[in-house]
Amino acid sequence: MTIPGSTQLSSEDRIGECLLRQANVSEGLDRTGSEIVNSELKLLMIAYSFPPDSEVGARRVAGLCRYLPEFGIRPIVLTVEERFYSRLDPGFSPPDELQIERTRVMTTPLEAYARWKHRRGLSEGRPDDRPPGEGTNGVGTSAYKRQILALLKTPDEFFGWYAPAVRAGMRLVAQSPINAILSSAPPWTSHLIACKLAGRSGRPWFADFRDPWWGNPHRRALPKWRDPVDRWLEARCIRTATRVVCNTDRMRQFYADRYKDNPATKFFTLPNGYDDFARPSPGERTDSRRLILYLGDIYGTRRIDSFCDAVVQLVETERLDPLTIRILFLGTIAQEQLADARRRVANLLPFGCIEFRPRISWDAAQKALWSADLLLLFPEFRMQVPAKFFEYLHTGKPVLAVAEEGALTDLIQETQAGIWCDPSDTNQIGNALLRALKLPARAPEEAARHFSGHHYRAIARQLAAKLRQVIAETGSQER
Repeated sequence: MTIPGSTQLSSEDRIGECLLRQANVSEGLDRTGSEIVNSELKLLMIAYSFPPDSEVGARRVAGLCRYLPEFGIRPIVLTVEERFYSRLDPGFSPPDELQIERTRVMTTPLEAYARWKHRRGLSEGRPDDRPPGEGTNGVGTSAYKRQILALLKTPDEFFGWYAPAVRAGMRLVAQSPINAILSSAPPWTSHLIACKLAGRSGRPWFADFRDPWWGNPHRRALPKWRDPVDRWLEARCIRTATRVVCNTDRMRQFYADRYKDNPATKFFTLPNGYDDFARPSPGERTDSRRLILYLGDIYGTRRIDSFCDAVVQLVETERLDPLTIRILFLGTIAQEQLADARRRVANLLPFGCIEFRPRISWDAAQKALWSADLLLLFPEFRMQVPAKFFEYLHTGKPVLAVAEEGALTDLIQETQAGIWCDPSDTNQIGNALLRALKLPARAPEEAARHFSGHHYRAIARQLAAKLRQVIAETGSQER
């Protein structure tokens, strides 16, 4: 992989450089700041996850793309071909009339090895071997092989997209009057692509951090030598970016404190939001029980053990009738966590008051969402607000967050959307659940008025204003 800033150029890259120089010259004269404010600008958005990819990261980029044109910003999306997504959801489609450039992904050594192992397993009569692309342990689990795996996944397992995306991005910048670049990550390969394109083109670059990179709790399984590597890559991207976008104030402050040699104005907050898709007909309710819903996956450090214990405790002390509620976990749950949860609530399963079901389509999930009486959240990071909170928000249904004090609890208090409780305190969780069941729901019309500042139209307006300001300051108008 060529690290951004490297001087090693392929023949295709050199051709791209020539096209870019020609485009910069042919676009002609500088324009004034007032012209930038009033004209339509073009933004190259680099994101691996994009509809119909079902990953939650795709929703932020899609929401911004849907509304930026209302404020004179025309997005052009650079992403991957749909065949490279592990899960497609046709119910979640990209905005109409949006220019999308989809590229292939080069086969990495890790993927080549996984495919070879899969073929060998089939030839030896072991059809249960994981197929290519599934799982990350294809090179084995020994300490030595873990080191190889970590090397092949630097900066992440998606680095096979780097070279095709850089080539496509150079062509797009050369052919279109691109005014700025925005990359959304993770995966972090998106930032490395943008770093290279920004360096070659001179366009201002907005690096959108949906999660922390170096220091992310998900990195705990990586060997220690990855720390300085990821730290260097992150620092390079922060230093090169014109602006660093964070989706919560707490993460913005975290990065501003970490990189104090950069001006504080380089970092700004652009929160996630919600979109007002047509309200679906609620799913059929087969009984009169109150429906308590968690919509999403459970993995990593998301913990539901204490919530399960709290529900059992409420039932055993007769503070909660199991025949009056139905708690539904709707999404993929890591096998160990699912087995542990089932063990904890074993005595409640015969009552049918708690269920664990696999992930369903976007449309079906929306029906379940609008049918619920209470919505649950189990966040991982104090600095982050789960994107699904904003999906919850516009329904007007009350929210119960089992969360440590942080960005999510700040927002719950600000919006008065529900209540939160400490995930380590079973008694507090039980009391919070009983209180939450008494909270009234807002009517959809009232919710739309009350939470309008969190709609993606409002978020896109903020981004458009910041883009115009930076483009005017840097003089990076059409070239």
